[in-house]
Amino acid sequence: MSYTTDDVLNELDSIFIASVNSLNLNKKKYDYTFFLNLEHGYSFNAASKIHLYGDSRNWAVVFETFTYQNRGGYFATELVYIGNCITPIIETFAEESTTSNMKVVIMVESSELERISVENSETVDPNAEYILVNGVKVSLKNSDVQGYEDLICYIHAMNPSLTWTTENEIRTQLPLDIPKLMEINQFHYISNYDSILPSKQELYKLISEILVQGKPSLWNPVQKPNNDSNNWESGFL
Repeated sequence: MSYTTDDVLNELDSIFIASVNSLNLNKKKYDYTFFLNLEHGYSFNAASKIHLYGDSRNWAVVFETFTYQNRGGYFATELVYIGNCITPIIETFAEESTTSNMKVVIMVESSELERISVENSETVDPNAEYILVNGVKVSLKNSDVQGYEDLICYIHAMNPSLTWTTENEIRTQLPLDIPKLMEINQFHYISNYDSILPSKQELYKLISEILVQGKPSLWNPVQKPNNDSNNWESGFL
């Protein structure tokens, strides 16, 4: 291997520190830096998972979350990339370009949420028959959903595959030939606000070992999974 567990953990620590302290410009890799955050005040997180990729030269961790963006008014799947082979996401606005390590894939447009809602509210119209999720109809009949947080959780429960990105969408920022090692759907999340570096957490120590040794069988956590949306408050600023 051309990288070690320390290399992986140091990179995770570096991105974590940059994500929680955006004013620290020392060795800044991206204009905007992100890390897994299940408590973000501007996005209600309905579901989350982790993708691991690696070979003898390159490694990547991709955090994926299905969220309601309460400021933008849409549902999206967010991909946060960390690794030694990441192609930065470039966005241009008013002729100014910025880089980040987050890719946003909109699953339900704001206009679609408006269509199925009571006017000028975040309440689902009880007469709404369906909602379009990435172009696919999901029935709302007899759903009894009311607010958008209920709605996004309902969509994920009814058809989880609709709420995740495709492998091709994930790989846009990765080397084309890097193997996928595994997906982690249940894991123990520690609040970013506890300021515990990834290198000190069981989750990321295990991830680093899996990447370096290329063995998904090393996923044997002791800590109880808690990444379900019922365990974390988010989207309430």
